Amino acid sequence: MKISNKKAVETKVVAELILGLVLTVILIALIYSSFKGDDVIDDGCLQSLVLAKKLGDLSVINCPYHTVNISSKELANAILSKEIASCWFKFGQGEIILSDNSKDKIVFCYVCSLVEYSDKESYTLTKDDVSKFLENLFIESNGVSVSFDKNNLKMDEIKLSKGDMLYVYFAIDKTGDDDFIPYMGVTKENILDKCKVETNSLR
Repeated sequence: MKISNKKAVETKVVAELILGLVLTVILIALIYSSFKGDDVIDDGCLQSLVLAKKLGDLSVINCPYHTVNISSKELANAILSKEIASCWFKFGQGEIILSDNSKDKIVFCYVCSLVEYSDKESYTLTKDDVSKFLENLFIESNGVSVSFDKNNLKMDEIKLSKGDMLYVYFAIDKTGDDDFIPYMGVTKENILDKCKVETNSLR
């Protein structure tokens, strides 16, 4: 009777291990497919930027922002760093300089994603913490790898509470007649109206 019970326990353990393995494989497959979907969006955005530069027409840019949720404070840095790196890739990793010919310091600005914080526990984001995740983050799309230098990130310390929204954006500052500095930014300020191109002209 004891042997039978032991075999039953062993069978149950094996069954649970197999089930856990199957669920893990399914989860990995879902994560992989979600990343591939992002890659397709990124490529389409990047192609529209190349076309805009070629035609001198910003109206052809097709880079709609999307929304992301941070459900746990433990995931905040990981999710935010992926959004930053993904946005950096969408806009050509700073290699495609777009400008509306304005005299303003910021000559180009685009919001990539809206990130909502929904954890009931507050959390403080710092540039150093996010940068550590960015250093270890590697994104590849159609054979093109994406690396990100923390010096290209503008971000102050941000205290998050449930319901807060973060805006992840790409911008280009003009520091001289032909000097442009592309960078990524993260802020709690609603910049959807500010961060847009008003004209269709390019340098």
